[in-house]
Amino acid sequence: MEKIKLTDFQIDQLQILPLGSELKDKEIQGILEVQVGDNWEEKNLSRTIVVKDGYISEIR
Repeated sequence: MEKIKLTDFQIDQLQILPLGSELKDKEIQGILEVQVGDNWEEKNLSRTIVVKDGYISEIR
């Protein structure tokens, strides 16, 4: 019953978001390939993968 209430609340919240809004759903950890000479500051930046309707639509 709690899951149903939470889902209903989330649906209500989604309906008031402006079009084009992005939501953070979850974080995952992965392997990052580095090589000697790579700029650590650039490699260490967080990556964002935008998933839309179950498909990756953008990587930034």
